[in-house]
Amino acid sequence: MDEINLDATLKNFVLSHVKNEYYRENICSGLNLTNQNTSNISYKNTENKKYIINLEILPFIINSHDKYYKFDKVNLGIEFVIESKNDSLVIIINDPPKILAKNYQHPFVYPDDAVWGNGILAYQNEDWEEKSMLKFGKKLDIFSQTKNSAEKVASVLRVGQELIEMETKIDSVYSIRYLKSLDCLIANNKTDAINYAVTHEIKLKRIFNSGIF
Repeated sequence: MDEINLDATLKNFVLSHVKNEYYRENICSGLNLTNQNTSNISYKNTENKKYIINLEILPFIINSHDKYYKFDKVNLGIEFVIESKNDSLVIIINDPPKILAKNYQHPFVYPDDAVWGNGILAYQNEDWEEKSMLKFGKKLDIFSQTKNSAEKVASVLRVGQELIEMETKIDSVYSIRYLKSLDCLIANNKTDAINYAVTHEIKLKRIFNSGIF
């Protein structure tokens, strides 16, 4: 498969099918999707024939016991490799999503580490697989099983977003860092939090009540 066809196929898979399944899953979760409060999905070529599907998570505010904490926009990335043979094309995701930013301050993101790397989230592989439709290391056919493969990729993106936005109800997830220890407290009451959001162009729908803390 030549480079032009490969790029066109990946573009169609990620920007059409994965994005559509991601939006459909959010709608089924009861979220009101508008251009102002949805996240962008993209992909890029990295190196050694590896690619990254990227979910841009917009800025948000978490309410925990009437304390309001602000988190910056961040990108969640899934790295995958490609195998092509006999006019078929599969992608393989071997590892869980990671935060694509250095020193991202968050209760469920490990501090940057020279050994383990940057942007590692608190879930173990089995947690990702239990909550999503994806099995790591399995081949996803993006030709003959396009919709099914897109659903699996979209589901793991959604699980990552729920963890970052602290919407998850998983009892087994433990905070890596205390929320109070992070330098992100912006308000001690709802009125001040709303004023902060308006001033900093954060949509009010992006103020969440934590499902964990």
